[in-house]
Amino acid sequence: MRCPNCGTALDANRLDGLCPACTWKALSLLQDARAESTPKAARDAGLFSVPNHIVLEEIARGGMGIVYRAQQQDPARLVALKMLLPHQSGSAQMLDRFRLEVRALTELEHPAILPVYQMGQYEGMPYFTMKLATGGTLASRVEAFNGKFREIGQLMLTLVQAVRFAHERGVLHRDLKPGNILFDESNRPYVSDFGLAKLADGTLETDGSVRTGSGLMLGTPEFLSPEVLSGGAAAATTATDIYGLGAVLYQLLCGRPPYAAEQLPRLLRQISEQEPARPSTLRPGVPRDLEVICLKCLARLPSQRYRTAQELEEDLKRWLAHRPILARPVALWERVGQWVRNNPALTALSVLLAISLAIGGALLARANQRLRTALSQTETAYSAARQNLHSALLGQSRLLLESGDSGQRGRLLALLKQTAALNPSLEVRNQAVAALALPDVETVGASERGSVRASSDDLKRSDAPRSDASRSAAAAPVFFRFPAPDDYHACTLDISRNGRLLLTGTMQSVALWDTITRTQIWSRSQFALPWMYVAFPPDGKSLLYSARNFGIQRSEYSCVEREVASLNSSKNQNQSLVTVHVNDPATVGSAQEATILGFTGRGADWLVAAERTGFYISRVEIWPGGDPGQARAVAQGERITFFALSPDEAWGASTTVPGTDVCLWDAKQVRIIGHLGQTNAIIAEFTPDSHWLIARMPDHYGLWEVPAASESAKGDQPLAEKKEPHWRLVKQWPVTFGGWMGSRIAFSRNGRWVAAPWGGSRFQLLDARDFSELCVFKAPLGFEAISAVWSRDDSKLYLLDSGHRLYEWDIAALRGALRELGLDWKD
Repeated sequence: MRCPNCGTALDANRLDGLCPACTWKALSLLQDARAESTPKAARDAGLFSVPNHIVLEEIARGGMGIVYRAQQQDPARLVALKMLLPHQSGSAQMLDRFRLEVRALTELEHPAILPVYQMGQYEGMPYFTMKLATGGTLASRVEAFNGKFREIGQLMLTLVQAVRFAHERGVLHRDLKPGNILFDESNRPYVSDFGLAKLADGTLETDGSVRTGSGLMLGTPEFLSPEVLSGGAAAATTATDIYGLGAVLYQLLCGRPPYAAEQLPRLLRQISEQEPARPSTLRPGVPRDLEVICLKCLARLPSQRYRTAQELEEDLKRWLAHRPILARPVALWERVGQWVRNNPALTALSVLLAISLAIGGALLARANQRLRTALSQTETAYSAARQNLHSALLGQSRLLLESGDSGQRGRLLALLKQTAALNPSLEVRNQAVAALALPDVETVGASERGSVRASSDDLKRSDAPRSDASRSAAAAPVFFRFPAPDDYHACTLDISRNGRLLLTGTMQSVALWDTITRTQIWSRSQFALPWMYVAFPPDGKSLLYSARNFGIQRSEYSCVEREVASLNSSKNQNQSLVTVHVNDPATVGSAQEATILGFTGRGADWLVAAERTGFYISRVEIWPGGDPGQARAVAQGERITFFALSPDEAWGASTTVPGTDVCLWDAKQVRIIGHLGQTNAIIAEFTPDSHWLIARMPDHYGLWEVPAASESAKGDQPLAEKKEPHWRLVKQWPVTFGGWMGSRIAFSRNGRWVAAPWGGSRFQLLDARDFSELCVFKAPLGFEAISAVWSRDDSKLYLLDSGHRLYEWDIAALRGALRELGLDWKD
């Protein structure tokens, strides 16, 4: 039977066919009409009066009653007055529930629970008054708590303490939600509306049904716990209130209830079967521990929630005090168990599918394992074969390289190309560099009378005949030796500002070389003790040479270039020749023992060993623009064999032969600041950017990080003992044992490469970015490597050995040849 007006289903046995919905609507319209017809003066005096109270206005109404704002006469104060709705007065169940709420509230005197002031009856209608909270509900303040996690924690702690107080007195709330949390004018929160409360003694148990529409709903659907949804209100326990507190916390963290759906059946299904989404997925930034607390409260099984409100209170206190909480996230196996219980049919199907997949997977895995084993054995055998072949080819090329037999370069390079195809290692590259430097001959053609052979000089000519077999071996020349007489005890090397001239110094002479024709064009005999230092000053029109026995000599020079026909070409090609005129030298400064060490990072100022004590330097100065009258010291008072100044002129490094550590100087304060903690140091050099210091010991190089110019170490003890962090050792690499005290490290001007003496007749080419080895240059005659200098465009590297042998390596041509062999390095 349904109402003909609104279509609501009617129970004819209980209401004699009357529609409750239409009756309540009529009562509401009647009450609104009476309020409108009441004179304004009467309305100002109140809606109606109950003993000792004037009811002023309606505040709110719901399924459990209506709340008014009322003026209490004695004592005079505003209160909240609650009574049943008019149509509920005839329901014995609603009357009993109303009395239960009064009883529950009168037993709960807590700062966070609204206190009851008075109760009574008005025209047979029960009512009670309580504290008036004028600050609204938590439901209207949810967004105000967005992201304020500590405020949320403090609020929840207050609410949990109130619920714990109620539980300890045998009262369950059963309807905890943001709408039942009120605030007073000072923003103090209160738990209110115990209309669905249940006493521990079982008073007012219900049948547990949940009805919608015009019927009675025991709780708000979005905040119903799973056990109440499945077992009815009688199934509510303290765990139900824990769930409600978790739902309130969830809405504060996420801005929405744990479950939400447009249709009630779908909402109830979510509560019964699903876990709520993790708050951090809805609002990133939610603290992990607070999320764990919230989800533990919302566990679907009551046994997995906090056992008591006291445990929840303890975890909230721990979180607020930045201490580890006791709760832990739900384990994966627990989630799986919950899913299995919720989906038995799908679980059974999944198990069958898993068994099938396991059997099939095991068979497939067994087959795959056999294939992998066979493949692994094949790859191992192939790798071993390649390694054996690589070792054999490398050994064969090493024997050919060490044999020194003529006519082997082409064969050697062919072997190295095969070896590089297997593994382009650094050792293979170094053998290729050594092979490209061999003064060898190649077969370039054949006649009826036999093979025709050409010298390496012929191979360097573009018009020399070449066979296909030897064309790669006769690529652009990469190595040249300047013709020079044997003259032992060579010392230093420098290149002119325009890159055309090389200046060398030995213990017997000074010489100029033409870098185009690779010939000596000027020399002067000059005995030097103990070392000859040569350099081109920044002016570009003079040269310097110096030694302890005659001081610093400066000679101006001039060059004249002319074009002549080339004698080494059958074609009409001209060659540029240079004629140099060097004036007589003039001594710079008054000290006969001063020697030029180099130039500062600025380029115009000279670095000079100004004073000596016997064999050793005792004072190092900077001469601005080469003027000794403006000299300033950067180091003094120590026995120094070699001295390096950082380009920023902040630091100095010196060594003393034989067998001492690298001494570190504060060049601005002219004082020793410590040592590197090394032994038998030979040379040390700063990089052009002043960031690194390279030092050579007999068997290894070391790289140290240089502090900023504004810093300085203190004391005169080894930095390794002090654990001084400023001069930090970052890398070491081995070299051939040995080393010449006058050796020099050369940095390319583009900052990409470093040429460092490596021992014996070799220089090591390093990548300036990480100081890894690129290759080793070895002079064929085997004299000790002394000095190196780069051409002005960094395309060539000039090396000087102790036998006054001068060599040129064409870096661009070298890389082209290595690239053809598959051995070039990466930029």
